[in-house]
Amino acid sequence: MHADSLTLGSWLDTEFKSFTAMHAACLVVCFAVILPICFLGRRHMDSSGEPAWRTRVAWFMIAYWIGSNAYYVTYTPMDKALPLHLCDIAGIFAPIALLTGLRWPRAILYFWGLGLSSMGYITPVITDTPQSIEFWLFWFNHTIIIGTGCYELIARRFVPTWRDFRFTLLASWVYIVPIFLIDWSMGWNYGYVGDSVPQNPTVVDKLGPWPLRVIFIVGLGLLALTLLFLPWGIVARVRRRQETSASDARSASIKTPGSKA
Repeated sequence: MHADSLTLGSWLDTEFKSFTAMHAACLVVCFAVILPICFLGRRHMDSSGEPAWRTRVAWFMIAYWIGSNAYYVTYTPMDKALPLHLCDIAGIFAPIALLTGLRWPRAILYFWGLGLSSMGYITPVITDTPQSIEFWLFWFNHTIIIGTGCYELIARRFVPTWRDFRFTLLASWVYIVPIFLIDWSMGWNYGYVGDSVPQNPTVVDKLGPWPLRVIFIVGLGLLALTLLFLPWGIVARVRRRQETSASDARSASIKTPGSKA
């Protein structure tokens, strides 16, 4: 390794590639931001300052979403500029969840943010250098979405229900069908269901030719959502059985041999 390969200038000139030291460094920085905020939020959830802090963060997210997408629309081609990726849509729900506490945006953040948008951390599609603003926008966008999903889970103790799971499945179909039609008609690749693949290697590369691979992409997405809900669904079912058994036991203990039914 050359001595100048470790300088700041050479690092800034390095094109991002998945599964490299730069990739690892980006993930460390992102989680070094996300996790302390989540655990601090959990610790201070009952304090009067947490709602006010959460509200300010949510309004910042709204301003950031508008500003970042204005940049993309202004300076990038239309096949990349529009906020039509799943992560872009999830970015709308993040501040809504923080501001309102409604279950449906929180469910979207849990399933889409932690289950699907996290692929942006695992196999990032960017090929920019750190000198590019798109490099920083990519990591900031995904950190907002994944970080808010983690905050809902860790700090605000969100527990998904069967209703949340069914709602997210419906929302996913409502998203993927029109996006596929848009990609097919325009030759774009929003949602990664179009007739092209990202430059950086991703799981899409292994799923065969288009349009057949769209079936596998949808199937893998549904599998990810199911696996995210499965532990909670099992726990909920076990608790219901325990509550039913306890209720039956109490009813039986109240009755005496001489009592009437």
